[in-house]
Amino acid sequence: MKTLYIGSTEPYAGKGWVTLALGLKLKEKGLKLGYFRPVGTIPIKVKDFTTDEDAVYLNRTLNLGLDEKLLSPVLLTGELITNAMSGKTPLQNLTQTIKDAFQKISQNKDLVLVGGAGAFLITGSALGLSGLRVAQMLEAKILLLTRYTPNIIDEISTVAERLNTSLIGLIINAIPQEKLNYVRNMTVPYLSGKKINVLGTVPYDRILGSLTVGEVTENLNSEIITGENKTSDLIEHFLVGAMTVESAMKYFQMTTDKAVITGGDRSDIQLAALDTPTTCLILTGNLKPSQEVLNKAKGKSVPIILVKADTLTTVEKVDQLVGKLPVRAEKKVSQANKLFDQYVDFSRICSALGV
Repeated sequence: MKTLYIGSTEPYAGKGWVTLALGLKLKEKGLKLGYFRPVGTIPIKVKDFTTDEDAVYLNRTLNLGLDEKLLSPVLLTGELITNAMSGKTPLQNLTQTIKDAFQKISQNKDLVLVGGAGAFLITGSALGLSGLRVAQMLEAKILLLTRYTPNIIDEISTVAERLNTSLIGLIINAIPQEKLNYVRNMTVPYLSGKKINVLGTVPYDRILGSLTVGEVTENLNSEIITGENKTSDLIEHFLVGAMTVESAMKYFQMTTDKAVITGGDRSDIQLAALDTPTTCLILTGNLKPSQEVLNKAKGKSVPIILVKADTLTTVEKVDQLVGKLPVRAEKKVSQANKLFDQYVDFSRICSALGV
């Protein structure tokens, strides 16, 4: 049985979509596949127990049929950290809990994918459960992801020098289009010279970085008052309507797949947005739109989301969401698979794992 730990140098680097796409490819190859997320970060109630949301999603989407009580034995909550610091929860108990669950998950499997949490060297380290420690505990090979930054060489080198032969390779994700040639012609050869295999160079993708109407509604603690059947539509751009209609129209006409964030009392901006390709309106201040706006939005099947917060606060919350929510929407999953096929060397991953 083989074990592959998928970690990243920082949070939100793309572990989720890479794990999903890789899992689908491995299943197509005919492998008996398992999945395990030893340290969960998104608690979710399932029947009479709590586990990790990402782990449940992967198990069900990949149709693995695993016991969901075992998928994520340690949940990284404030309560757990407090109990560990006070000695109520001995750290060796957490380690043994992970080992016991993994032993059951891995039975009769050819390969188990292990999902990392947060940053590889940091998240969980206070409990002795950093990605590095967990990968060592499970005797796993490691596939590392990183988002492109100007300091990417330093970040990768810092992690890689501690992994020795357990690192099978690296995927560099979310590379700006203007940096692709530099990464492929300079960064990749440099890392190869340091015996770090780069198994993928993936450009930044707007679809993967987008949010659905439903995700925006849920995470802004808001109410959708029209277009309730359009919650799966993707929003790739967010524009703020806080200027004159004439100025706003220039931006609205140039941008599709957009949400317009504006005050609920700005009927002029709202009507102008509805005259251009707009995915949804996000109205702030808990102010309902005019009947004219409602009728026009309904006629064009454009959702209107009503938010209690002011425009500035809403924009800040949206900025915190972009690129940080799991890949769930059907269009995003499809795009993830396309990106994986095009930019990640699946055959080299299989060769490194011996599968």
